[in-house]
Amino acid sequence: MNEVSPYTNAVIPPDDDGKLVIERKPLKLSPLDDSRNLRVLLQLIFAYESLLDEYALKQSLSATLSDQYFWPLTGRLMENKENELVIDWDSNDENVGKVPFIAAVFRGSETVRQLFSSRQPEEFQNWNFFWNDHPLKTTNYTGIHGPLLAVQFTKFENGSGCVLGVQLHHCLADARSFYNFMNCWSTLNKNETPLIKPLNSRIIQFTSSPSTDISLTNHSEYLLLPTKPGVSPIARTTLAETTIRMFHFSKEYLTRLKSMVQAKVPNEKLSTNSVLTAHIWQKVTNVRQVNENEITLLGFTMDIRQRVKPAMDQSYFGNAVIYAMASVHQSNDLSLEQLANTVQQVTSSTEQSTRVSSTLEFLNYHHHQGNLSRIFIGWKPFYGNDLFLSSWTQLSMYNAGEFEHGRRPIFVGFPFSPFTDGIGILCRSSLEDGSIDLFLGLRKDHMKNLNLYEI
Repeated sequence: MNEVSPYTNAVIPPDDDGKLVIERKPLKLSPLDDSRNLRVLLQLIFAYESLLDEYALKQSLSATLSDQYFWPLTGRLMENKENELVIDWDSNDENVGKVPFIAAVFRGSETVRQLFSSRQPEEFQNWNFFWNDHPLKTTNYTGIHGPLLAVQFTKFENGSGCVLGVQLHHCLADARSFYNFMNCWSTLNKNETPLIKPLNSRIIQFTSSPSTDISLTNHSEYLLLPTKPGVSPIARTTLAETTIRMFHFSKEYLTRLKSMVQAKVPNEKLSTNSVLTAHIWQKVTNVRQVNENEITLLGFTMDIRQRVKPAMDQSYFGNAVIYAMASVHQSNDLSLEQLANTVQQVTSSTEQSTRVSSTLEFLNYHHHQGNLSRIFIGWKPFYGNDLFLSSWTQLSMYNAGEFEHGRRPIFVGFPFSPFTDGIGILCRSSLEDGSIDLFLGLRKDHMKNLNLYEI
């Protein structure tokens, strides 16, 4: 029987020789961070066929948390007198200023490769590869207290390798920030100097005091929740109702899919991402048996680092994404012509959402009105008919997870969550050849009928 048992619980302080150069005073989050739907944990599993050096991991993590790099991760999220989220170090938590590092052992007959090549992500929850004492796991999803970063290092007793479970609070980081953190940590672990140092100031180009009422009409990708306490847009259901599965799309498959759709709209410039996104959306909507002509929504994120003026540096640490949304009338027609139409809807929504300044002004307005904690996504993926897809395909998490030269992880992926229905993440595959992995959550009865490989 496979089981994971912790054997040491440590807390890692920043490596600053006892002298903090940067004063640990409350650090305000930007309006892009302070959003109700971001009060969750980002979790990633990194699986290795070699045993990483536990002591070296702790030392390099300590260096990563120093004043030179990701020192905000040692604080705690709190609400100030204006009900704004801030990172603070004035906490009753005796371990504030440090990061939990749990060491555990996996006991079982399966090797790392056997476990991660033959199992689906829904099964990972059974083996506790993550530090499981986080308040967000024991309270409601709006909880904000507890460590912002936690690491669990699990070595396999049979000597076949190890697993790193890394969880980071989403209010602090988007996908690129997570990538930058992992890249910095793994680089320091190899005794090399990181090429990028994080920009921790959280400065985004917002107008200082917007004076006009920004209507929600022009920003349907966002929803303003009621003021009644305790109202949650997420339906509570049992774990058994949902599952998460990984799909692999080869470079050859993606090329064929794109060329077939492109032939239907020869004058349109299509991207592989938009074609695959539309294909997934169409297939998922079909297995959900949505009524003919009913409107379904697709939500997705857009990195604004290079879309604002002046452009932000890629090293910016925080959430630098806005949401976009497309809509189509459900059709039981799964022809290439219908898929091409859906691709055009996705592409159009992407182009329209280059109105970054309008979105930032909208969020800044609600920031000044004290409404940010009420802002939520404008579609309903959880046990509804809508879908949310986030693309991490620009980021090589396999390279970022290379803590020792020539020893990249054999698997990088996401664990199971009960609230994954209608949520998917597109990632680069380990092959680094243009192929893409999709981690998709759906209700079990829908997932069993889903065939994404059929064109």
